[in-house]
Amino acid sequence: MGYRVIIKEKNIYILQILDEINWKEEKIYFKIKSEDMIEFKSFKLKEPNRLVFDIYNCILIEKGEISPKISGIKTVRYSQYSTEPYVVRIVLEFSKDFLEPQLKLDKGQIILNFSKEEKAEKTLENKLVDIKFMKDEKKLSFNLFFDLPFTYTKGILRDPERIFFDFPSTTVSNTNTLIIDENPVEKIRFGFPSLNPKVLRVVFDLYTSSITYEEVFTNTLKIDFPIIDKKESSKKEKGGNHLIIIDPGHGGNDPGAIYSNIFEKDLNLQVSIKLAKVLRESGYNVILLREKDETLSLDDRVNLVKNYLQNNSFIDKAIFLSIHANAALSPEVKGIEIFYATDFSFPLAKTISEVLSKYYSVRTLRQGKFYILSRIPIPGVIIEMGFLSNNEERVLITSEEFQNSFVEKIKEAIEKLI
Repeated sequence: MGYRVIIKEKNIYILQILDEINWKEEKIYFKIKSEDMIEFKSFKLKEPNRLVFDIYNCILIEKGEISPKISGIKTVRYSQYSTEPYVVRIVLEFSKDFLEPQLKLDKGQIILNFSKEEKAEKTLENKLVDIKFMKDEKKLSFNLFFDLPFTYTKGILRDPERIFFDFPSTTVSNTNTLIIDENPVEKIRFGFPSLNPKVLRVVFDLYTSSITYEEVFTNTLKIDFPIIDKKESSKKEKGGNHLIIIDPGHGGNDPGAIYSNIFEKDLNLQVSIKLAKVLRESGYNVILLREKDETLSLDDRVNLVKNYLQNNSFIDKAIFLSIHANAALSPEVKGIEIFYATDFSFPLAKTISEVLSKYYSVRTLRQGKFYILSRIPIPGVIIEMGFLSNNEERVLITSEEFQNSFVEKIKEAIEKLI
């Protein structure tokens, strides 16, 4: 299938594999083993001049270096830059000046074309012709319309908060700033980075940190900014002064563990929706980080939590619950596992463990360095409902009876804590 599955204490990672980096004539190829599109970010570094590509959700078997016989390119180096998140970094070092390749994205590969002849032949230049936006209760949506099909890269800037999109070989007729003044977007600016004047940069200036979801159509890019449901913060019933943020683990192109045609991402969402329902019925303010099968990165989830807290008055009365199902190499392993990262999360983790232990087998209560839990300012836990890799427990945790009972017991733990 072209993927590598890595099982760690808190997660199962399904990763693309960087298969090879090679060159032919004036082109350099980055290839993975699957035929999926590659998620990446590119940027430039100086002294010496380098072009860097970070390939996300990817691993390689062995780091290396090649010296392609392309004028102006000294070396191409590649290595595993980080794990959790898994990022492979590829660095093109130039002999002297920066070279601007023509970038082509294809299934399973990125092609960098340094041919001056081919670039001279290509006279077509894309154009951003219009931007329209609309707002509903859940999101602020922007549609960017182009003359031709397009490619783009996305980046985040801090202090002040900004999200930008770069479109190569693209122009815009009007570079005047667009004032939006709709939460969370203040305005949109247009420009051309000094390092690459042929790239159109569209910058969204934000009132607060946010995330975006993109959908690509033939000549249109749709960008959605989620909006907090402020109705959730207006309840005055029992529990109405407390906010419960529920994170259904995985989602979208990250399925989590897969056993017997059961996708962990679907099970997590199913249980999370049930948990949200019983908590709302008891008067708690509840936010689900996702309510459908969609991709959210770890950073997306952190930013969503911070955004909700900044726009509400719950920061001292909020908790975070990340719902997961587990897996192990041994099919004999089973039981509930509860994880936390910070000392101020221990009372929450301990209370949930004590309550669930009255009804089920709790295998682990453990502190660790968990990406989301370490980066949010409120108590948070990961609750692993059971092991999909254990036949008996897989049948149990996918049953309606267990799920309905399980969410009631989590509510019991929250009420005991509060």
